[in-house]
Amino acid sequence: MNLTARTLLGAALATFIAFHFLVFYDLSPFLDPHRGWRLWEQVWASFVSPNFDDPWELIALSSFLAASLLTVASPFAFSLLANSRWMWWLAVIASGMALTGLGSMLVTYYFDPDEFDRTGPGLFCLLATLVLNFLGLLFIRRESPAISPPP
Repeated sequence: MNLTARTLLGAALATFIAFHFLVFYDLSPFLDPHRGWRLWEQVWASFVSPNFDDPWELIALSSFLAASLLTVASPFAFSLLANSRWMWWLAVIASGMALTGLGSMLVTYYFDPDEFDRTGPGLFCLLATLVLNFLGLLFIRRESPAISPPP
C-alpha cells in the first residue's frame, strides 16, 4: 500500500510540474496562450489587492495554495504522514477540501460552453494533481511494529 501511495504522490508532483509548462487557458489565436505558471501571477495579484466580496475567488485561492503545498510536501514528508495519525488526517482533510473546492471549479469551468474551446491540457494536469494527491494520501498506511516473542 505504501509503495502505491509513494507512486501516486510522485505522479501528483510530476503532473503539478507539468501543469506549469502546459497551456492552461488560450485567450485567442492571436495572443500567446496562458501557461500554468501564469496562474501564480493571479495568485499574487489576489494577495496584493484581495477581493473579499467574491467568495469563489477566496475558495479557489485557498484551495490552490493548499493543494500546491500538499503536492510539493507530501512525497518528502511521507514518513511523517505514515507515523503520525493526526498529521495524516490533517493532510487528507485539507487535500479533500482542495479537491472538492478547486476541482469542482475546474470541472465547472471546463464544461462552460463559452470557455470550452479555450481550456488546455494544463487544466487537466491540475485536476489530475488534485486527484492523485488525494488518492496518494489515502493509500498511506501505518506500518505496525513487529511483535517479538516473550523471552
